[in-house]
Amino acid sequence: MLLVFAVGSADATTLLFQAPLDGSPVATVSAGKAEPIEAKGLEWAEGLRPGTQALRMRSGAHPRLTYSAEGNLPLGTSGTVAMWTRREWNFDAPKQPWRALFATPMADRDKKRVGSGALWFWWFGAKLRADQSDPKDRYTTLESFPLDGDWVHLAFSWRPGHVDIFVNGRPRRHLSDSASPIRTALADAKAVAAPIDRSAIDRFFLGNVAGSDVADSLFADLRIYDEPLSDDEVRAIWKEGLPPGQTGTGARKPIDWAALADASAFRYERSPFTMAKHDSSALLDAPGTIAPEYMELVQEIRLDERFATTDPAPEGFRSLGPLRVGSLGGVPYLEAGPAQGDRFAVRLRLPDNAPLCVVEIDVPDDAVRTEDLIIQPCKGGGVYAMQVGLLLGDEYPNSGKMITQRRVLWTYTNDVALVAMTSRKDAPAALAAVRVYRLFANRLPVLDTPAGGRHVALYFEDPSINQEFGIPSDAAAHPKGFAEELSRIAATMKFTGEDMLFYPGAWYQGLIDSEGYNPRGHAPQWRLGVYEVFDREGLGFVPTINLNNISVKPGLVTVPSLDDGSLHDTPLVIQDTGRPNPGTWHDTPPNFNCCHPDVQRAVEEIVDTLVAEGASHPSFGGVCLHLTQHCLLWWGNARSGYNDYTVDAFCRDTHRTLPASIDRTAPLRGAAYAEWLRSDPALWEAWIQWRCDQVTAFWARLAAKVAAARPGAKLYLNNFVPPDLKAPDFPTPDYVRQEARRCGLDVPGVERAIPNAVIMQTDVPADYRWSWRGRYPGDKEQYEAAYAHQRILDATPGFWALLGETSHPWANQHDRYWESAIGRRGDTLSCNWLSECSWRVSTLNPAGDHTMTHYVRPLRFHDSLGFSKGGFLIGTYGMEPRLARFAHVFRALPPVTLRDLRASTEFVKVRGGEWKGTNYIYAVNTQSEPAETPFRLPRGAVELGAHAEFVESAEAKAGTLRLAPYELRAFAWPAKAAP
Repeated sequence: MLLVFAVGSADATTLLFQAPLDGSPVATVSAGKAEPIEAKGLEWAEGLRPGTQALRMRSGAHPRLTYSAEGNLPLGTSGTVAMWTRREWNFDAPKQPWRALFATPMADRDKKRVGSGALWFWWFGAKLRADQSDPKDRYTTLESFPLDGDWVHLAFSWRPGHVDIFVNGRPRRHLSDSASPIRTALADAKAVAAPIDRSAIDRFFLGNVAGSDVADSLFADLRIYDEPLSDDEVRAIWKEGLPPGQTGTGARKPIDWAALADASAFRYERSPFTMAKHDSSALLDAPGTIAPEYMELVQEIRLDERFATTDPAPEGFRSLGPLRVGSLGGVPYLEAGPAQGDRFAVRLRLPDNAPLCVVEIDVPDDAVRTEDLIIQPCKGGGVYAMQVGLLLGDEYPNSGKMITQRRVLWTYTNDVALVAMTSRKDAPAALAAVRVYRLFANRLPVLDTPAGGRHVALYFEDPSINQEFGIPSDAAAHPKGFAEELSRIAATMKFTGEDMLFYPGAWYQGLIDSEGYNPRGHAPQWRLGVYEVFDREGLGFVPTINLNNISVKPGLVTVPSLDDGSLHDTPLVIQDTGRPNPGTWHDTPPNFNCCHPDVQRAVEEIVDTLVAEGASHPSFGGVCLHLTQHCLLWWGNARSGYNDYTVDAFCRDTHRTLPASIDRTAPLRGAAYAEWLRSDPALWEAWIQWRCDQVTAFWARLAAKVAAARPGAKLYLNNFVPPDLKAPDFPTPDYVRQEARRCGLDVPGVERAIPNAVIMQTDVPADYRWSWRGRYPGDKEQYEAAYAHQRILDATPGFWALLGETSHPWANQHDRYWESAIGRRGDTLSCNWLSECSWRVSTLNPAGDHTMTHYVRPLRFHDSLGFSKGGFLIGTYGMEPRLARFAHVFRALPPVTLRDLRASTEFVKVRGGEWKGTNYIYAVNTQSEPAETPFRLPRGAVELGAHAEFVESAEAKAGTLRLAPYELRAFAWPAKAAP
C-alpha cells in the first residue's frame, strides 16, 4: 500500500526522504538525518518484490519507529508522503480504533487538535483517514476500503484547504456533499491568508505513534516530497513499484454476486437467512402481512402509569421533558412533553439468533401529533434501519382509535431501544404499547403480484442503502456484506409488492465508484451486484443521476474571477446578478451551465458508464435524471443561464439582436442580459422556450443511448423542485407547470422528441408540517397565505398537471426527513445502557387509513403508470399491508394510460381502456371516507389482485362497487366481451 501526503503545486517537486525499508530502517535519500531517532521492536518479512524484505509493525512486538522531521518533512503549507503497505489485521477482528500509518506528534487527544497542523494518516476501524489538522479540520475519509490483504499503494496530499488520498495511482479526493468550485476558491483564499504554523513539529512516526496505535501492517518504500505530486506522478510511482503479476491497469477481478448471495449468511448473522425461492404464500395472512402461526410474541411492554414516575426511572426506561398518562378507549398511553425534542426511550430485547423480527407499536390517534419513532442499537446508536415517525391529526383527521403499526425490522443486535420524540412543538409523541415477535420462518413471504406492466418502486434520493437493512455499513462496503444486503433488499421489496429500485448511480460530485468518489461507502462493483441479484429475482433497477458539480481546471475560480466577468465563457453558470452561484446549495440555482459542452460531456460519460453496465441485464430499467433545482442537468430556475455564449446562441437562433446599450465588457453584464430579456413578455417567453428546447435536445441524446442499450429501457425525468413558498406566483394554479418550464422541463416538447421518456412529478407530503410557521421571515400575512396553500398543494389539479401532458406519467413521493443533531445537543438520553443516536433523519408519514393518501391522491387527477417513494430511509415501514394490497392490484394493470369513464366523481375515479385484446377497468377512492360507485361488468370478468370474489357477489349484481378509504380495485375481461 502506498501512502502519499501532498500539498501545493507539483511543478517542481523534490524528493526529501526515501526509506526502501528493505531489511533496514535507514533512509537512502534524506535532506536531514537518515537514521531513525528510535527503532525498537522492528520485524522483517517477505517484501513487495521477490528477494526483498518489508518492515513489519506488529503490536505484539511493541515496536517504535521515529524519524527526525528536520529537512525530511515539509513543514510549510504543502507536501507529499507515499508508501506501500499491506494490512495484516482483519476487518472481522474487533475494532482497534486507531492504527497509525504515518503521523506527527500532536496535542493529547483530550486537548485541542484542530489547528495544530499535525499530519496524520490512519485506520479508524475499516475507514482510512488523512488529516492535516488545520483550523477548519479539513480531512479525507475513505468510508470503504475494498482492497483486502493485498499490497496497496496510497498517496496522501495536503495543501491549504484540501486533503487528497490516492489509491493505487487513482485520486480519491475528498468531496463533501456541499462542495462547489466557488466554495473551494473562497476556502483556499482564507487558507492561504491564514497559513498553519508547523515549525514545532520535530519528528514523524511510521506504523505507530510513540509506540501506540500500531498499524499491524507491512511497509515498503516510504517517500516524502516537498510539494504535491500530480495525478500522473503518483500513478508513475505506483506502476514503478507494482508487485509481479499486477498489470497496473486498475482492473479488478469480477465478483460473482449471485454466488455470494447464495452463500451462507454473512458474519453479522447469527442464523442463516435466505429468501424464499419457492412459493411462500403459506406465510401470508394477507398481502404485506405474515400469518399469525409464523410468529411468536416474545415481549410486550405497555406504556402506562408505571413509566410516568421517573424518580427512580423504571429499569430500561429514560426520558427528557415532562410525561403525561392519557387514555383512549380505556387503554392508557404515555405521552412525551409538548416541546420539540421531549422524548423517552424504552429498552427492548429482540429474539436471539434472529436477524429478522417484527415489532408492533400502538399509537393513540386522538390528537395532533408529529412523532419521531426510531429503533436503535442500545450501543452504537448511529444505525438508520428504523428511523420513522407518524403524522396524526390536522391534515390527517384523527380516527379517535388506537392505531397499531406492524413493522419488519432487520438488525444485527438484540439489544435495542425504541425512542419516541416530539418533533414539532405542541404535537406531542405518545405510545400505548410495543410488542416484539419472533418470525419462525426466518424469511419474508413473497407477494405473488401479477405483472401487467405498471410499477411500484422503492426510491432513494440519498445513496444511503448501507444504513437500511441491519448490516453495519462497514460490512456492507465489502462484497460479502453487500451480497447479503442485496438479498434483504430483494426480500423486502417482494414482500411489499415493489418491483423496482431507483438508487443513485451518480450523486452530487460524480459517478459513485468504490475506488473513486464513494459517498456512504459502497462495495466494489456494487451496481453490477444489484443487476445480477435482481436479474434472478425478477426485479428492476434504475440508477439515478443527481449531479451538482463537475471538476474544473485548478485556479479557474478565484476570488477576483467571481466579480470580473472572466467566468462567462466557462462551464460555470452566470446568474441574473451577473455573478456565479456564490457557493450556496440546495434550492438555489446550479453551479454549472447545462448548455456548456464540458457539462454535457461529463453527463454523457456517466450515462455511457451506466448504460454499459446495465445493457446485458434484464433488470436494467433505464436511467433517471433527478432534477432538483441545484443540479446541473437543466437550468434550475429562471435566475440562471446568463452566460455570453447562452445569450448569443439565443439571439442567433431566434434572429434577435442585443440592445446597443448593453456593455459586452462590463463584468456584471449578465444582469443586463436578464433585465433586457424580462423587459418584454413575448421576449421572455421566447427565452424560456429556447431554454427548454436546449435541455430537451440534450436529454434526447441521453435517452437515445438508453434506448439503444436495451429494449424498453426508459429515461426517467423526475421533476423534483420543492415549491418555493416565497415565489410571487406560488398560489396560482399553473405554478408547478410554469416553474418546471423555467427550469427547462417542457413536457409537450419532451413528449415529441423523446419516445422513451417517463415524466415523474415529485410530491413532498411532509412539507406542510416541516415548513412550519416562522420558517420564512418577513411579511407575516404573505407567508401565512403561502403556508395555508402548502397544506392543500398536492390536492390541487395544478400540482399534477404535468402528468396530464405525457403518455408515461409517474408519481413519486419524497420522504422529507426530519434531520436533526438532537442526540448530541445538551441533555440526551444516553446513560449506562443507552448511547443515543446523535443524528436523526427520520421519515414521518401519515398513519392508519391515511397511510395510502399520497399513493392514490395523484389518481384523483390523472392516471399514472408508476408510483415510487423514498428519500434517505425506507419510508414504507408500517404501511406494508396497505402498500402490498395496493401494489397487488396496481401492478396488474397495463402500461398504458386509461381514460376517465362517466362513473367518475370528484373523489372516486373510474378509468378503463383496452390493451392487447383485453379490457381493463379500475375504480379508486381517493378520500378518507368509504365510497361507492355504479359498476357493472360482463360475464367472464376477473378481478385483479386481492378480491377475486367480487364478480359473483351480491353487490356486483346490484351494480354497485363499495370502496374502503383510499382503496383501489381493478378488473379485466376479453375485449370481445365488452359490455
